[in-house]
Amino acid sequence: MLVSDEEYNKRLEICANCELSKKDATFLKGSIKFKNKLQCGVCSCFISAKALFEAAKCPHKDGNKWQ
Repeated sequence: MLVSDEEYNKRLEICANCELSKKDATFLKGSIKFKNKLQCGVCSCFISAKALFEAAKCPHKDGNKWQ
């Protein structure tokens, strides 16, 4: 199940302000370079994708910040 647009935007804002997230992350897959605005510094997920799912949890060291 997907979260509402409001919840999705809230999650992105939380992660954008998190000291553990990597801003403007890039990675290579073969010779293709992918860019993403936010990558989690704990689990290495791409937050724009993970934040969509209701069942997803924030892995922050101080607990789930998405609650």
